[in-house]
Amino acid sequence: MATSTRRRFRFLRELAEGGFGKVYLAEMLTGDDFSTVVAVKLLHGKWADHDEIVKRSRDEARLLGRLRHRNIVRVEDLSSINGQCAVIMEYLEGVDLKTMLGFLATRREYFPVRSAFETVAFVAGALNAAYNHVPLQGGEPLKLIHRDIKPSNVMLTAAAEVKLLDFGTARADFDTREAKTQALAFGSQAYMAPERMLGDPDTPAADVFSLGITLYELLTGTSFGRIYMRPERFEQAVEERIARVDFGRGLPAELHDEALAVLRVMLNYDPEDRPHASQVVEMMEVLAEDANDMGLRRFCRRYIEPAMAAHTHTGDPNDPLTGSTLFEDRSNSFTTEGLSEAASVADALSGSLDTPEPLRSSPTLDALRSSGSTPRL
Repeated sequence: MATSTRRRFRFLRELAEGGFGKVYLAEMLTGDDFSTVVAVKLLHGKWADHDEIVKRSRDEARLLGRLRHRNIVRVEDLSSINGQCAVIMEYLEGVDLKTMLGFLATRREYFPVRSAFETVAFVAGALNAAYNHVPLQGGEPLKLIHRDIKPSNVMLTAAAEVKLLDFGTARADFDTREAKTQALAFGSQAYMAPERMLGDPDTPAADVFSLGITLYELLTGTSFGRIYMRPERFEQAVEERIARVDFGRGLPAELHDEALAVLRVMLNYDPEDRPHASQVVEMMEVLAEDANDMGLRRFCRRYIEPAMAAHTHTGDPNDPLTGSTLFEDRSNSFTTEGLSEAASVADALSGSLDTPEPLRSSPTLDALRSSGSTPRL
């Protein structure tokens, strides 16, 4: 939201660092001395003149500013601080799934089956909304495809929220997008659907595939491994890995085959035979209802705080911003009309974005339904 009075940001500590920037915990102070805690994603200064990366940072903020959903990290504004592109986001107190899996491994514990199904249902709901949501300002659905679904991009909070992060590699249809998306330049190969690696156009089915691998890793506590390009070798590898999934006492024995069938269809080689994200929501919810181990609320209440304490990010002790207070730049070339419009969209949207995707015929799903091995849709 653009204001005539520049805001001040007091940088409290570094939360995370990646190749393109750092995320800080900061106190945002307005001209009326209103104070709120936010996360500020600040692009590294060395990328300030890299046109494509700057455009991607602005695009990510525009996307998230227009798309409000309870399971997608909320972006409050797009600004410029110290000459660097700054994305101002809600502060999330929690850990990502990759960190949580590592924490559980050190304790020789597992991610509960019920919590895994609930987590994947929330992420699938976010994907469905991102692709199908029509902004309240009007226009067409954003048709957003995340393109980098993986455990490290899903956060669990102390309040048992599931938040999908990092839309910097997303592809979407919106008028003010600046960067030109490229099919193979972005994403994590260990979670990438085979058609993406073969150079086919991006579709929502690729995100479902990546979410299937994420579910596998939650259920097994191990990495999925190499994704093969040849269909025969791919199918063989998938069957071998699915056979390793052990639900233990977390799911009644009579439902093990049904749950494995759902995982298998999410990992189908042919994108046309994978379920839609809205169908994944339904299947995960049914499986979660039947699971009999720890649910997500109880799991987060028990594990988030110790996991955070064990994996506190150690920032650069010589970081020049930590402890400093800076005004946002007076000439804010990064603030955009698209984000300003989005700031007026009520958060009530967060409860109303689960519009089902238009159903297409899915031979694999039809076969599962007719055999009775798919959860009750």
